[in-house]
Amino acid sequence: MGVTIHYAGQLHNSSNYQPLLDFSRNYALKIGWSFSLLPFDVGNLQGFVVHPHQDCEPLEFIFGNRNRFSSWVKTQFSGPDIHIQIVRFLREIKPILGRLGVSDEGEYWQTESRETLEWHMNKVNEIIASYVDANPQIQTKVRTPDGRIIDLIE
Repeated sequence: MGVTIHYAGQLHNSSNYQPLLDFSRNYALKIGWSFSLLPFDVGNLQGFVVHPHQDCEPLEFIFGNRNRFSSWVKTQFSGPDIHIQIVRFLREIKPILGRLGVSDEGEYWQTESRETLEWHMNKVNEIIASYVDANPQIQTKVRTPDGRIIDLIE
């Protein structure tokens, strides 16, 4: 339900991984995001995770077969500024990756319109508020152990 950015891509080749890793770490630290390498070693997976904001899902880049990755980041609860920062970050890493596809439910990737993004976020906030008004027992913005955020739980 909450505004989310879906992203998927592929490195040109495995030699692009280290430049992507270095750029992403430096970018994250420069703007105050936390950064970590994958905390596990499973087969031939490699990657990193960026945490843009406490009310935002993590940006995960986990590369598997043929250097491909696919993930999403919900920005609904962190607001438009964080959403815009994430889109800027994705635009910056696109040349390093080679291939990157983005589907932005807030339409900022496509339009760069803050007004449109805010409209989408406000609409979702209104829907969530209407559910809570109808049932005060509903929990909102529930974080799961993997860092994902559930909009509503009855």
